[in-house]
Amino acid sequence: MNFEIKGNYFNGDYQLPIIDTLRNTVKVIKKYNPSNTSQKIWELTIDYNCIDDVIESSINGFDHWRKTSIKERLDYLSRFKEIVQKKQDQIAEAIAMETGKPLWESLTEAKALAAKVDVTTSKSLSRISKQEFSNIMPKTDGQINFK
Repeated sequence: MNFEIKGNYFNGDYQLPIIDTLRNTVKVIKKYNPSNTSQKIWELTIDYNCIDDVIESSINGFDHWRKTSIKERLDYLSRFKEIVQKKQDQIAEAIAMETGKPLWESLTEAKALAAKVDVTTSKSLSRISKQEFSNIMPKTDGQINFK
């Protein structure tokens, strides 16, 4: 399996590092397969110049996501589950190469990933439903809304 390094994902797209050798010492992360240490899986240059953009993107993403309806979120999770199921063999191979686990164990993990979507949606929705409390104090009612 070959990994394609697309860069850091922020502002809705992948951003490859900008290497500025005049201002920064170039740092590189190299990942090797733990079960075959001569096999380099990927290599990525670290780019600290984009940190402010990443932080701004995460703040904007959070603001957008918190306004997304529960139905839309469930639709996204359903689509995510479909994609994970279609790509479970690739996911398993990536897990095996990254961790050194046997492929059969990694495949079990990849299958469990899709199943966790069902667990999340079935167990979590009751925890975020509107809750009302009567007489929490004299003449005072309360409620919790998750948005």
